[in-house]
Amino acid sequence: YRTGAAQQRDIDRPRRLRAQFHRIETALGPRALIVLLDLSVEDERVRRDKLAALGRLIASIAHEVRNPLSSIRQAAELLPESTSAGERDQLTTIITRHSDRINRLVEDVLGAARAPRVNPQVVDLREWLTHRSAERRERWRNEGQPFELTLEAPDRPALVRVDSTHLWQVVDNLCDNAERHGRPADGRLILRLALTPTAQGDWQIRVCDNGPRIEADDRNALFEPFFTTHSKGTGLGLFVARELALANRGDLLLDQAATDDHSGNCFCLTLPGAPTDEQTGETTYSRE
Repeated sequence: YRTGAAQQRDIDRPRRLRAQFHRIETALGPRALIVLLDLSVEDERVRRDKLAALGRLIASIAHEVRNPLSSIRQAAELLPESTSAGERDQLTTIITRHSDRINRLVEDVLGAARAPRVNPQVVDLREWLTHRSAERRERWRNEGQPFELTLEAPDRPALVRVDSTHLWQVVDNLCDNAERHGRPADGRLILRLALTPTAQGDWQIRVCDNGPRIEADDRNALFEPFFTTHSKGTGLGLFVARELALANRGDLLLDQAATDDHSGNCFCLTLPGAPTDEQTGETTYSRE
């Protein structure tokens, strides 16, 4: 080891070991320091951690599935005894709603387990957000939801290279999250979308609501799988959204709330700007 650089070698038999070799200088001259690490202990710790995580996962899924299944069964048992079309429609609606809830849970679990496949495209975020905001307003208007949705964007194109399907999933999840958790006491949701450039040439989408502030104890756990504060939530939406952002070389964070009482909570999605040689290429703002 004349170069002085440490070297290592893994040994599988008779047990898992890692030997690290270091050259050291002593009063008696250069010597070799050999450090043996028992990898079998680390393997056992990893195995226990995986089993514990699997146990938590199974328990969470079982808990999330049991409640809607119970409602579906009760509605199915009452359906043959219903005497009016109104009762049948009500029971059928319950079955459909809870079936959709189970299906959403399954999709979220599969989405969390799969490594995202990224198909990047050049997207103009200004046009894309304008289009999506109009769709969201129309949907809430048709549902009779009390809301106010504003979009702040620059007058110039905001080109990023991102998988447009992933972009739709992330932003749609943030809007749904605000609708579910971000309503104030009076029920009128105020959703503010803001598109701004960064000094590094990236673009940021801020999704802010006017709801109650997220508790300090919950802020660090928001992006953990199966963490939720809502009885109908799976706890996978923000986790999957952040994984998709990271897969597209971006990031998703909860911003520090502003000091005024009406600021609510703000999530910030950062996406890398499109390279200069792609600025004149074809852009898209569709979901597909």
